[in-house]
Amino acid sequence: MPITPGWYDAEKHIFLFHFTYPVRDWQSYRSAIDDGMEMMNQVDHDVIMIFDPEDIAMPAGNPLPHLRYAVQSRPDHVIAAVAIVNNHFAATMMNWLKRIGFYHWIYVVETREQAQEVIIELMSEREKQL
Repeated sequence: MPITPGWYDAEKHIFLFHFTYPVRDWQSYRSAIDDGMEMMNQVDHDVIMIFDPEDIAMPAGNPLPHLRYAVQSRPDHVIAAVAIVNNHFAATMMNWLKRIGFYHWIYVVETREQAQEVIIELMSEREKQL
């Protein structure tokens, strides 16, 4: 599978969609999203998703319907999605999708280090609310 969904931490608070090789078609992308959402639905506590495509190519065609599919598939207990995007055009598209869809829970960053900083901040905020 070109995208490997799985838990990033033993406590199952952070879920990673790790892109391992080029995604040949959007159906493969959607299948990985479905598998990941099913795994996240097996826990009942807050979860943060990470999308880490590294430099892996995405399939040809309009990505917006498929990104929207991923966003709309989110279980209620997923409190944030952190997307590591180092392509300026893709980051602009994701930020646009975030704004028009009122997806305040999506964070677009350029590096794993920035993703880690966002996650630490979100987990800290979460702990303060408990």
